[in-house]
Amino acid sequence: MLLLLLSLVVWASAAPPPPSCSWNTCNEWSSDPNIINVHIVPHTHDDLGWIKTVDQYFFGSKPELVPVGVQYIYNTVIDEVAKDPARRFSFAETGFLTRWTSTHTDAERHKLQKLVKTGQIEMIGGGWVQHDEAAAHYVDIIDQMELGLHHLDRLFGECGHAQTAWQIDPFGHSRETANLFALMGYSSLFFARVHYLEKAARLTNKSLEFVWNASDDLKTKILTGAFYQDNYGPPEGFCFDALCGDDPIIEHQDMEGYNLPEKLQLFEAHVKKQASFLRTKHVMLLMGSDFQYTNANAWYTNLDKLIQHVNANSSLGLRLFYSTPTCYVKGLNEASPQLTTKDDDFFPYASSNHSFWTGYFTSRPAFKGMIREASSLLQLVRQLNVFAAEGIDNDHEVERMQRASALAQHHDAVTGTAKENVTRDYERRLAAGMKDGQAILHDALAHLSTKSGVNVSLPQQIRCELRNETVCEPIRNVAAFTVTVFNPRGHTMKETIRIPYFSRNVVVLNRKKQPVESERDASRNERMADAGYTNYRTRKSGLPARNNSLDIPLDSRVAAVSHYPIIIADSSDEQSLAAMAKRARVIINAVGPYRLHGEAVVKAAVENGESHLDLSGEPARECITKTFQNQVQSVQPRAPFELSFPVKVSPLGFATYFVNNATSNRATRVTHPIKTTFINDEDMFIENKLIRVDFDKSGLVASVLDKASNVSYPLKQEFLYYEGYDIKNEQTSGAYVFRPKDNTEKHPATAAKIELSKGPLTQEARQIFSPWISQVVRLADNSKDVEFTWTVGPLPIET
Repeated sequence: MLLLLLSLVVWASAAPPPPSCSWNTCNEWSSDPNIINVHIVPHTHDDLGWIKTVDQYFFGSKPELVPVGVQYIYNTVIDEVAKDPARRFSFAETGFLTRWTSTHTDAERHKLQKLVKTGQIEMIGGGWVQHDEAAAHYVDIIDQMELGLHHLDRLFGECGHAQTAWQIDPFGHSRETANLFALMGYSSLFFARVHYLEKAARLTNKSLEFVWNASDDLKTKILTGAFYQDNYGPPEGFCFDALCGDDPIIEHQDMEGYNLPEKLQLFEAHVKKQASFLRTKHVMLLMGSDFQYTNANAWYTNLDKLIQHVNANSSLGLRLFYSTPTCYVKGLNEASPQLTTKDDDFFPYASSNHSFWTGYFTSRPAFKGMIREASSLLQLVRQLNVFAAEGIDNDHEVERMQRASALAQHHDAVTGTAKENVTRDYERRLAAGMKDGQAILHDALAHLSTKSGVNVSLPQQIRCELRNETVCEPIRNVAAFTVTVFNPRGHTMKETIRIPYFSRNVVVLNRKKQPVESERDASRNERMADAGYTNYRTRKSGLPARNNSLDIPLDSRVAAVSHYPIIIADSSDEQSLAAMAKRARVIINAVGPYRLHGEAVVKAAVENGESHLDLSGEPARECITKTFQNQVQSVQPRAPFELSFPVKVSPLGFATYFVNNATSNRATRVTHPIKTTFINDEDMFIENKLIRVDFDKSGLVASVLDKASNVSYPLKQEFLYYEGYDIKNEQTSGAYVFRPKDNTEKHPATAAKIELSKGPLTQEARQIFSPWISQVVRLADNSKDVEFTWTVGPLPIET
């Protein structure tokens, strides 16, 4: 009998091994306590704009400015690293990486991905840029980091998760940035710029590497290292880049320029001196700097020689190997040194006794404001895009906004230290992103309006970019338009908004086409009391006050008043109103808007001893005021007026207001006269129910009165400037460094011409100090805060 046995063999494919990221494939170092382990870290620092624009730097355009191209750095580094598995390289700026991957083939991208996943190339920093830490807002820092890390994750997976924060060029460092990096999961942080006096102290006590306690509340901390040199470049004599002037290593004795002994001696001296200021036997040497490695072959050819000959000479007591920042941190952790701690910032940064890098705190303030505005719009677009469930249709436009905003956080962008043509490129990108945002907002709001059941075609939504200058061309010749207000907060928003306006009268309605209700029911009584009319809500006839309610059936109400005669009066004619009041016992007023018609009716009732019952409701207390004009600073074509009205928007909601001036005449003057006061002996002040701001005879703020406590606080108002230091061959004052000529401040003006504008919503003091300095001191109704808005410029630059 033949027995046939069948055996079923099941081949189970083993799970793929985890990727060999750089921190898992570090080159071996020595555990001998007498050996100094030298981590050779090839890297390049590539600014996304500075002397050239970001794209000019990437493609290598304008070589007469700087003869570099970042695309060539990637090309040559990838080729050279692939030649030897021991070689390493570290890239930092994701903004350039994304440009490279989008302009190269799949085969080239896969070659890079392989080198990252085998640990030969490490992504450090991870952000779209290396952001500034003083002028950038923390929300923008998080956004630009998220954008960069998202692209790294998409390209490289786990090995793209940067472990080391890399802030080697920003001009000072904040504790909050360290906190953010710790919260993001970074294991370490490195930078180059430290105040020269603190640097000297850290060298003395061997505390270049320390633990930064980043938050008292969150108890976050991060291992931090400041570089030994005052830069992030290679040791002197070992820069093998076309931008440098150092000789290559010539190892053949029979050839001209043989210099191997001198190079080894110079290298040994540098390493041992640097090691003397550290607490472990690990030394990190940065091999590279700004836009270096355009010819990576020159670098690796010489670094290979250096590693070979140093390691071959055991008498030097050094072990050299290619490394990355994360592998260096791994060596530090293995050594377990006792490190000092730090609890505060590295601000201000000073490179010498007269070189405090604080000028950039205020350089290009208008550009800094544009960056903030773009960021706010980006947050708004994100929220509305989610609420409207617009999905991937807008992803491209949203990312373009993100990229423009992220680019602007670069430490030569938001700081205002880039060249003029580069700053204009940043502005152009932000403007294009905000234009995309406007289109996304319109689509999202239209979708939300449909969802909310409002069967109304939403007008095209337009942003007035120059609203702060009282310029809004889209509504110049428009009789009616809508204003959409979004509240991104988690609580109800009650504020007064201001927009440029071109008519003397206005009606503002809510989405139900009803007059917008007042913020405060008591406002009319208070205004009439100020005018000398009191008790206009008294009840001679026993009728209930307005704030009470009666549940009277409709039939009964009709029957109760049907036998009374109807008296017709003209609300614009005082005599007609007076005649009506004399014939009536109770005036039931349903006329509105109250601002235009109501007070005259109340006046007639009070003067003739009659009761008054208002049923009209309080419409918007919209206020039209004349635009503040300073002839030198005025921008044409400015709107002649500003329209202010109160808004109330629910949490994470939006509200639409309809502004209509179709029945009004175009005007160049305002219907509500503005009280104008120049320097004289009159009492000059602005006030609301909580605060009073007093001005002295010079037109300057003198004091602020807290009405609740009746305590007056003196306040001094000044505009000052310093003359900049400008001596040839010495540190001058400029975009980076603030260095005054002396400690004497200059006063461009000691008095101001003042104009007082007092409306029902806001009161303003408009001050002109000089042709190039003006300021508005604004106090909104019911606000506890006084707003100061200054305009400086154009500066009178001497020729």
